[in-house]
Amino acid sequence: MNRIRATLVAGLMARGNAAAGEAKPPQAADEWAAYTKLAQRRGQLVSAVAAGRDPTQLDFPPLTPTPEIQRRLSPRRLILSFHWTSAGLFGALESNAQSTTWQVKNPAAVAKEIAALAKAICLFDPVGPVATERLLETDWRPAAERVERLLFENSKVALGEQTDELVIVPDGPLWYLPFELLPVGSARNVAADDPTADADAPKPPLLRDLCRVCYCPTRSLAVMRFDAGRAEGPIGLRTGKMFRGSKPEAAQEALERLAQASDRIVPLDAVDRAAPVPAVASLCDTLVILDELAGDGPIAARSLVAETPAKGGMTFGDWLAPPRKRPRLMVLPGFQTAMAGGLAKMPPRAGDDLFIAATDLLAAGARSAVVSRWRTGGKIAVDLVDEFIRDVAAMPEDGAAAPAVVASWHRAVELVGAEQPDPAREPRIKQSPGAVLADARHPFFWAGYAVIDCGPGTYDEPPPQANQPPQPQAKPLPPQAKP
Repeated sequence: MNRIRATLVAGLMARGNAAAGEAKPPQAADEWAAYTKLAQRRGQLVSAVAAGRDPTQLDFPPLTPTPEIQRRLSPRRLILSFHWTSAGLFGALESNAQSTTWQVKNPAAVAKEIAALAKAICLFDPVGPVATERLLETDWRPAAERVERLLFENSKVALGEQTDELVIVPDGPLWYLPFELLPVGSARNVAADDPTADADAPKPPLLRDLCRVCYCPTRSLAVMRFDAGRAEGPIGLRTGKMFRGSKPEAAQEALERLAQASDRIVPLDAVDRAAPVPAVASLCDTLVILDELAGDGPIAARSLVAETPAKGGMTFGDWLAPPRKRPRLMVLPGFQTAMAGGLAKMPPRAGDDLFIAATDLLAAGARSAVVSRWRTGGKIAVDLVDEFIRDVAAMPEDGAAAPAVVASWHRAVELVGAEQPDPAREPRIKQSPGAVLADARHPFFWAGYAVIDCGPGTYDEPPPQANQPPQPQAKPLPPQAKP
């Protein structure tokens, strides 16, 4: 199977490296058929192992002891986690040297305040346009400050201090919260909606202005060991309708633009029709899906790559099935959660849509992902993905470290946020007379994206424990009797 994988990967790379107008190399129909058959056979074997009683070494998500989690953290990489229990909501902040925990005083108000922040960001309808006048007039900072005070007023932590990267492990409705928007230190200051507050006082900085922010489903996944080899393989790309009602020309324009981001870009629709999408996706180092990924019901049945008349699709369930997926990075700017509707009705299991989607992506082999809580579906979204992929796909010089995913996304938001949006190319924006957006720094355009990241992947081995008894040496096997 590895030999066939290598042949198919080389074919995809050849198609990606072919210049525009050049003849594409022929498809390997026989190899695709053999690869698909082997994947189906492997799936049967995996099912047999899962149904058996023999123990396996498969452990996902991993469960790493707390001392080892802290040991793997670099000096300026911290983990901020929240945990709902029968006794309420608890928070914890961990570094490689110390940790602290606290209990949120009023956990019942958390979901309510997150919903208020969603409406302050102008999230009311998952598909309805927002007037530019409303974007300019609505002040979302007081709502963000109320959330920050609610979560941290009973703690002694100072977010952003001596921190380069903050890994957030949310729980429940906190998965819908863009922590990047939280004004740091407002929990220790006078309330923003207090009439006695000084209107001219400097506003506290946002968390994203002090450090890089990413998310992870569990604390152990944030420091998981994995092979962090250099990504040099194909970058699979599917461009569809980022927003319902989008014209086919918009998808073609996005395809042509992103194809220039790297010579490793391979459009999934350009591969042999006989090759199933899950098989093609399993050979890519990065997978970018510019398509609407909305839906109800179990995440496993939700579309990951939408089916088209010319090509089949792929669900999250297909993503988890064999063959083993190669993409280390998944980019899903069209994913939609309950946050898109402003949380007017909180789901029964709030946050599970994003939590399960992120966990499924990592379970099949991804180590980083960019997943949207709500989609905007316009040029700004394409610009963010374009800048991000250009930076991630850039080949570093010999001996230089590859660009970190979290840093690359932070850079993309900085660059694209300074651009002036074109309402004619933003389906979620409605131009109001005299209300012109000068830039795209409003959180409506960028705060919906959650960067999921498992860290560097490589760590030093833990030192041997003191007073640990020596391990017994294995006895040699007796010689086999001759027949």
